[in-house]
Amino acid sequence: NPESTSVDGVSRYSTGDTTTWASIHNKTDGSHAEDSEPVALAVMIRRDGASNWVDFRRGFFLFDTSSLPENATITSATLALVVGTIDFNNFSDSICLVASTPASNTSIGTADFDQYGGTRLATDILISSLSNGATATFTLNASGLANIDKSGISKFALLSKADLDNATPAGTGDGRTQISFTMADNGSNQPLLSVNYSTPQNEMNYAFFM
Repeated sequence: NPESTSVDGVSRYSTGDTTTWASIHNKTDGSHAEDSEPVALAVMIRRDGASNWVDFRRGFFLFDTSSLPENATITSATLALVVGTIDFNNFSDSICLVASTPASNTSIGTADFDQYGGTRLATDILISSLSNGATATFTLNASGLANIDKSGISKFALLSKADLDNATPAGTGDGRTQISFTMADNGSNQPLLSVNYSTPQNEMNYAFFM
């Protein structure tokens, strides 16, 4: 439910000039943020020329999962994101799902640029395995299931593998990882968190959050 009880969006650092990988990767605050775009460039790292880095973007996806029963045992879950466009994959990169801790549940700000976790919540997805309009489906692992908040907001972040691992891609020429996704404000093809759970009566239940 965009900007009502939860939100999705992007926090980014875009330099006015060029800088080193470490300087842009380790920023605590971004320079721009957006949380009302129907399609957003949620993952980007961009090199301009000889080892100069100019733009990092990190996506944030929050879901109001407070309707889950407190006595539910979550057995499995998936997070599905629909690709808008894959504009560049010069570094043969992947997308990674981790937890996030933005300051607000209903807006994404520049201070959220570094508010992401280091533990993978699902297996990375190769960008080369995706295409425009395809669905990137993350099957949550044990850490991912533990990240689902039965009494509040479940918070995720999406980064490129190179960004998450702090591994500078080789080379010196122009290059980018750049992929967009449809967001909650799009009205269709929205981010979808599907949760399977059981109750003490051993009934299987299904819940869907957008």
